Amino acid sequence: MPKYFTTNRTSLLPETKNKFPINISGNWIDARNIKVNCPWLESWLLDAGSLTERLQTHCQTFRLEVIGYQKHPVAPKDALKINCNPNEIVIREVVLLGDGVPWVFAHTIIPQVLFENRCSNLAKLGDEPLSNVIFSDANFLRQPFELTILEINNSLLSDLSISISQILWGRRSVFKYKEHKMMIEEVFLPSSPAYAGLKI
Repeated sequence: MPKYFTTNRTSLLPETKNKFPINISGNWIDARNIKVNCPWLESWLLDAGSLTERLQTHCQTFRLEVIGYQKHPVAPKDALKINCNPNEIVIREVVLLGDGVPWVFAHTIIPQVLFENRCSNLAKLGDEPLSNVIFSDANFLRQPFELTILEINNSLLSDLSISISQILWGRRSVFKYKEHKMMIEEVFLPSSPAYAGLKI
């Protein structure tokens, strides 16, 4: 069967949209200072290419569901990462699904100025993958990764209405765009192919 991309015409996570923004409550550590014992998992966490494209190679149908995409204040420590006023930020949260199964939760913070006159393609993104913009424009430069481990009692899975409980790994990185920055945080959910080589 051919692989193709579908949008969120019918929501698979209807209750999740009422919890926007969900955020990721974990401690972030420079990837150079944390040991990942599974090479397969590490390859996903530190892959600087398009996560969307890699996920698509592991499923027949790929789907992106937007939880929320709007202006919303963020914590000062997060705003500091992108050198932006915490009240002048757009948050985008999505779930990436392979064959209808949630694989990745992504939380992105973007300075509002990028929607006004710096990068019009972000304003037109809608429910398309963010990678369609950042990997087609050489002005986006990824900075080093930070990693986090979310314990079993973390609220993310319940917020996403996922009943499986396990320790989760996440990654984040800042992207520079000319004189501006944006940050993408991604958590690999329990059924993600990132855990295929990991004994849980």
